[in-house]
Amino acid sequence: MTAWWQSLTGFGQVMATIAICGSVLLVLQIVLLCFGFGGGADVDVDADFGEMFSVKALTFRGATAFLAVGGWTALLLEDVLPAWAAGLLGAVAGIATAFLMAWVYSLFQRFETDGNVEIDDCVGKNALVYIPVPAGGQGKGKINVTVRGNMMEYDAITREDHPLPTNQKVTVVSKVDETTVEVKASEES
Repeated sequence: MTAWWQSLTGFGQVMATIAICGSVLLVLQIVLLCFGFGGGADVDVDADFGEMFSVKALTFRGATAFLAVGGWTALLLEDVLPAWAAGLLGAVAGIATAFLMAWVYSLFQRFETDGNVEIDDCVGKNALVYIPVPAGGQGKGKINVTVRGNMMEYDAITREDHPLPTNQKVTVVSKVDETTVEVKASEES
């Protein structure tokens, strides 16, 4: 190990130090994330490149990726390029990696969900009457509606002039309150 270290130029030793430190930090982050730590401890700077590509550009995760990839790239290129060119290409590779990691991480965050089904989510959905719904808003019945793959049961009223019987297909028109929706007979019936 010491022979390898001593064979490096001053530039190579600096790049190796940067690359090793960045790699250790990156591996540490990955291990901590596997155990549920470090998910939200970044300081973010937004980089918005339009609606399709908006990422958190300057994060601790991105900085460690920049140091690791940039350092190793510059160290490997030092033997075939002048130090300034190896350093420049290392910096470009590091920046590209930081943005790539931020973009991939933003894709993963799109899959996050709280898992809660809100009554507002059923507006516009088709449902099935479970307990008959009286006509003209004169009382409540119950409906079953599938929201986000979950079968939900809500109180229901209708403003129609005829009652909605059990097994009637209906469409949820609006939310009345936190437990009640307004429905109308579905055109599919």
